Amino acid sequence: MDEETIQRIICRHISGRFGIAPERLTGVARLQEDLGLDSFEMAEVMLGIEDEMRVDLGLAALTTIDDVSGIGSLAAAVSRSARARTVAEEPMNEQHIIPAGQGKLLSARGSVMAFKAVADQTGGDFSLMERTLPPGGRRPLPHRHATCSEAFFVLDGVVTFLLDGTELQGREDEFLLVPRGAAHTFGNSSDEPARLLVLHAPAMDAYFAELDAMWSRENPPTAGEERALMSRHGMEPA
Repeated sequence: MDEETIQRIICRHISGRFGIAPERLTGVARLQEDLGLDSFEMAEVMLGIEDEMRVDLGLAALTTIDDVSGIGSLAAAVSRSARARTVAEEPMNEQHIIPAGQGKLLSARGSVMAFKAVADQTGGDFSLMERTLPPGGRRPLPHRHATCSEAFFVLDGVVTFLLDGTELQGREDEFLLVPRGAAHTFGNSSDEPARLLVLHAPAMDAYFAELDAMWSRENPPTAGEERALMSRHGMEPA
């Protein structure tokens, strides 16, 4: 990823956080001056948007930046994080133990998905992911799976599920099955991150790969684009 792209992503996050038009920001090298912040305040700003940048840049982790006024250190951090992602995405096979947070990494709506098993490994029978939900993150559009069953097992935090109009709170070590045809969505309404395992049978990793590509663009997809993608993979709006 080139420096201009990195700079544009950071400026977009800063713009959204402070309500400043992107064209008023003259680049990373002068962000501190443009915002009228001292060095300590600027460091706090950068740390505050670190998770957002990590997801937007499609990285498993983003090294904390000490020299917040220069793009060189950010580019180096992105490079280190990209190498970390390459390690995390090493080829998966049936005899390999996959640690927490690793696997085939995808992201969408601020949520990171680490696939532990995909269709190519299971003959399409199922796919399994570890999914991290940021506090207050955007939920998937309410939908039904016409040809797929879905199951959730909460690992950490609290996950709010909406299943056929009923709101349910899933906590650590709790399980929820979503039968085929049931209307549902889910999200994290708490102040802390949540983490859960999500199983689809048959496998749905192809859908999430396309969703990741949509959310990796400079502008996020519209609701209409997401609905069209869902429809192509056997999901119906609820």
